[in-house]
Amino acid sequence: MNFIYVSVLLLIVRRTSSAVSYNWTYTYDPSSTAWNPLKGFVPYYYWTGPQPTINFPHSMENQYFSMKSLMRGPNLFDFSSIDSVLNNTAKRNHHAIVRVYADYPGKSQRYDGDIRIGFWQIGFLGHWGEWHTYPNATYFASITHQNQITAAFTSSFTKTKLQLRYFSVTGNYNPINLNIGFHDDSFFQDTYGQSWMFYNTSVTVGATNQWRSQPIGGEVRPELMPCAFANNPTIVCQSITGLKPLDWSTCVQLTHSTYQWLSYAFNTPGYSDLDYSRAVNGSIMQGYSFFVSQIAVSEITCSALSHVMRISVTMSNVGVAPFYYPLTLNVKAADSTNKSAAIYKSISVPISNQLDQFSFVYSFDVTVQTYANIQFSIWLNSPYLVGNQTIVFAISGANTSGIIELPAVPIEPCGTQSVTAGCASYINSAQINGTLGTSYTIRSNTNDFHDQCLSSVSYNTGIALKKTI
Repeated sequence: MNFIYVSVLLLIVRRTSSAVSYNWTYTYDPSSTAWNPLKGFVPYYYWTGPQPTINFPHSMENQYFSMKSLMRGPNLFDFSSIDSVLNNTAKRNHHAIVRVYADYPGKSQRYDGDIRIGFWQIGFLGHWGEWHTYPNATYFASITHQNQITAAFTSSFTKTKLQLRYFSVTGNYNPINLNIGFHDDSFFQDTYGQSWMFYNTSVTVGATNQWRSQPIGGEVRPELMPCAFANNPTIVCQSITGLKPLDWSTCVQLTHSTYQWLSYAFNTPGYSDLDYSRAVNGSIMQGYSFFVSQIAVSEITCSALSHVMRISVTMSNVGVAPFYYPLTLNVKAADSTNKSAAIYKSISVPISNQLDQFSFVYSFDVTVQTYANIQFSIWLNSPYLVGNQTIVFAISGANTSGIIELPAVPIEPCGTQSVTAGCASYINSAQINGTLGTSYTIRSNTNDFHDQCLSSVSYNTGIALKKTI
């Protein structure tokens, strides 16, 4: 459960004729990412309170809904209980994880794509909507009914991420052909080992790569919550519950878990001392972890008053899972003495760039037509963030705003020799799984910055970067 820290902060300035290049490198440190959105440990919904009893780091809340509370008649629905939960969680800058343990048709028209929802667990069938009726398996829904529920959800929910309980209980559907993730509601106890367990079942049905496009979550086995992060969980848990837990890191790495419900962390007595620190690390190691290893700023064209500056951001997701909703990497260039003069550029970060811990270089070209000190800022954003949520980079000294703000770069006269490297689109050293980015936006509120290099807002894959967490 220990994190590896690498590299040192380094600034290199190089001047050739009038061209200047700057290079900053960063240390990997995920400790500031504990509150990042759409990942980590999750409490049960805490109604109208400002925070749970113990404000352990979290960004989501979980809530069940019964069919009785939502369906008042054959064609009469009351959504007020769901809306109330979504409104309350959003006010706290949180997403909700929703499960209706008796679902009904038509709700996707209201909630698909609702950014207040983190993940929607397909309930409806079985005890607690968990798709089983253990110990009386004969009472469970037929294959026909499983198919109907699965088809209804996958055809109507196209934006909000869905999850099912079991890889092997999907009707006649092959899980790898479904846009559905899965949740292990006995995490840390029945996650791996025997053939019927969560991970082993994914192996049997050929769905071990489902996490690459669909989220994996669940709930830590309730009996094991108090002892999950003891110094020796095996000994402590067995003495308390008689259950022998698995290895936490192995559970996370095999399943590529993005989140787990863990109510114990948020209620008295909760975790204390070293158990608390280990629990925070256990939360951080789930889901995504975006590491910026290097940022370079260089002048690629200089002619009279016109300077084309290239900002290249080397970034990798060294976490165990991607960020499952649309994501952009953004750059702001501003006159450090006149903050209102600025230009903003953004480029999409597809899930394909977030897998296998490969490092990618995202390059933005900005034309500056002034002599000034220009400050560049870099951050991640998603239309699925709520309230004041930010995605904090996994670097040492990270700002909780999620923004890397570089020292000001002076833009000076070209001198006697102009640099004429041009500003065309480019892609170098493409990895086999690399994809050239074509989705971007740009806006400017000043004539000091121009858009002539819009075509060079692109990225290229870089050298493979591997981190062990």
